[in-house]
Amino acid sequence: MVFHHVANTEKLIKKFYKLLNPGGVLAIADLYKEDGSFHGEEFTGHLGFDTDELTVMLEKNGYDNVTQRQCYIIEREGMQGEKQQYPMFLLTATVSKF
Repeated sequence: MVFHHVANTEKLIKKFYKLLNPGGVLAIADLYKEDGSFHGEEFTGHLGFDTDELTVMLEKNGYDNVTQRQCYIIEREGMQGEKQQYPMFLLTATVSKF
């Protein structure tokens, strides 16, 4: 749940790839794309992610076996005081450099 705070996600994905051993697994749990109400108007990070776009980015940077699924739903008060649901995903990818 910190990936949406990272300005340059592709740079971090590349760094993780270099740090992980062959066969290592990267796991990212974060928000699906949302309307900005999760953090509010002042937030400057990502408003969640499109997991298909993340998959393409990971594969482009050498990761294999990318899987994704919804893993949780956060329910909290939105900006207008109403309860909102924010689905989260779990995305995993394997480092295949041998």
